[in-house]
Amino acid sequence: MSSLSHIAWKKFKKDALGMGGLLLIVLTTILAFSAYWIAPDKSPYANQMHLELATQKPGFSVQILKLPKAHAASVSFI
Repeated sequence: MSSLSHIAWKKFKKDALGMGGLLLIVLTTILAFSAYWIAPDKSPYANQMHLELATQKPGFSVQILKLPKAHAASVSFI
């Protein structure tokens, strides 16, 4: 006698559309977990957070003055 989950899995494996959807979910999950290694952000100050801006409510606006740097560090081609 087979278990209920074994019977359900056998029926699910016969459904091509269901298996395609499961494969898509598995591949996107693997891509999401490995995204940092696929396209790392090596730009300077990539993880810098300004607490004054991070604690504001959504929808606020702010003006930021961008100053040019004397030299730019190397970044990834992506």
